[in-house]
Amino acid sequence: MKKLSARFIQASAIALMFLISSGCAGGTFLKTEPLQPDVKITGRYALVLLQDKNYSALKTIAFLDVEGNNYSLVPYAPAYEYAVTRDISGQEALQKAVAFVRDNPLSRSYQISRILDPGGTTIGYEVRPLYDPLDHGVSDVMTVSYVLRDKGIVQIHIDILQRVRNDFTD
Repeated sequence: MKKLSARFIQASAIALMFLISSGCAGGTFLKTEPLQPDVKITGRYALVLLQDKNYSALKTIAFLDVEGNNYSLVPYAPAYEYAVTRDISGQEALQKAVAFVRDNPLSRSYQISRILDPGGTTIGYEVRPLYDPLDHGVSDVMTVSYVLRDKGIVQIHIDILQRVRNDFTD
């Protein structure tokens, strides 16, 4: 009984530390919504192209950041891993994003998602590659999260799934 009680207290303490640390980190997680590949995107955008050369460049992704709103999409990555082109049309940005993510010879397809602010308004788009699931067990090898920080900065966190990273260390 004492062991159970001690484990309960330990688990409660860990959960409390997690909640406190989450609150200190600040920010609101934003949602995404998948779209059809033939979507028409209008307006002006900043195109963000990110590629990490590790893991056969599987961490390749593009973002279309709506220009003129109160949000900025900023990858949480070294500046040398991404490039930004500003003030281009939606369709041109989408074409360049798709070409970029499909450039990896391992890419089989792609997925487009809209990035939504807390009120449900589209603040940008994500274009991510999809790979052959026979290579790594899944076609979508990344986790991507969007955290709204102060002053409209949307910090983008991108990582390769642990099970995929394990394929490279075995």
